[in-house]
Amino acid sequence: MRLHGGVLAVLLSGALLAGCGSLQVGVETATRAAVVHTATQTAPAVLGTPTPAAGAAAGTPGAASASTVAAPTASATTSAPAGSTALPSVTSPAGLPAPTVGPANTVAPGLTTAPSPTAPPSPTSAPGPTGSPTESPSGTPAAGAVFSADTTQFTPGMQVNLHWQAPTNETGAVSISLLAAQGARPGLQTWRDLPASGSLSVKLDVDPRGPYEFELAPQGGEWPVQTIPVRFPCPASFFFAPPGATWPRQVPTDPQSCPESAPSYSTAFEQDFEGGRMIWLGAGNPILVLFGDGVSTSGAHDWAAYSDTWQAGEAESDPALTPPEGRFQPVKGAGKLWRSVPEVRNRLGWALAEAQSYITPDQRDWAYPGADVPTYRYLLSASNTLLVLTDYTGHGRSPFWFDVGP
Repeated sequence: MRLHGGVLAVLLSGALLAGCGSLQVGVETATRAAVVHTATQTAPAVLGTPTPAAGAAAGTPGAASASTVAAPTASATTSAPAGSTALPSVTSPAGLPAPTVGPANTVAPGLTTAPSPTAPPSPTSAPGPTGSPTESPSGTPAAGAVFSADTTQFTPGMQVNLHWQAPTNETGAVSISLLAAQGARPGLQTWRDLPASGSLSVKLDVDPRGPYEFELAPQGGEWPVQTIPVRFPCPASFFFAPPGATWPRQVPTDPQSCPESAPSYSTAFEQDFEGGRMIWLGAGNPILVLFGDGVSTSGAHDWAAYSDTWQAGEAESDPALTPPEGRFQPVKGAGKLWRSVPEVRNRLGWALAEAQSYITPDQRDWAYPGADVPTYRYLLSASNTLLVLTDYTGHGRSPFWFDVGP
């Protein structure tokens, strides 16, 4: 069939246009495939842990972030591959770093965390203000004197080496004395005109019953004296308790004192009266009258000792004296004393019972002669209480007694 030339031209133009349309479709398909590929490869960067840009690490607002996902340039709607869910494109708002998504409490690589807050250090007292240095007064304050012995375990008759050093800047002579460490502290021996520092060997030729001390003192200076106590083991012990112990209340014996000797024991007779008691310690010993009605200047009851003048063959009592019911007339030496000394009879009154016989220890404590301190005598009563007596009359005191017991 013959075609008209115009028709033929139309047909050729249509074929050409059809060929170009096929080419256009091929390009579009390729473009779509590229877009899908780009989205598929970029989306995991949003879910992973990004590495921030330098500006983001520094916390600079508006800095670009390496984790920012670029949006596809194609305006066409992209579709995910078959069987998968399309991921939305993520774009950062203008001027802000893109958000990052990562595991909780996970620090992005390349970032350093701020140090955890720590409690502030405990406050400490500020040092006191220090003033400007001032010049010391003329001279240096004197350091204390040093005084020592080469032992602390002393025994009678031993040789003791003493060492001393006077205070700093003290160059005058010193003296060393051996004193009895009781009451008035009488001196036993003194070494004078000794140098400000040195050593001295001394023999302890003293009574072992007493406490003593060495004393270092200035001769003309005014620094405090220094002492070294000297104590010996007591040659004997008190029968009732260590000195100064209780039985059950305090006994006045100096805890550092020793007994005069070991206790002696004798048969004693004790008789209680309305106003006190009498104790007789056997032939040749005085009768002790312990008054219970009066008070001595020391605040305790007073007492007195009387010679026993009764002799065998003399009347033991006075039949003309009839005691009241439940009372008794003392006999023998105690009776003779009671009848012949009005003060004793008037203050003691009638006896409350017959005299009791028992064994008592008798002991005294020791004091250095001239110490001017009370010494005490210790006895037991018929009821086993401790009787404490002193005949010390120094400093206006009068003799007194008291008992210590349960």
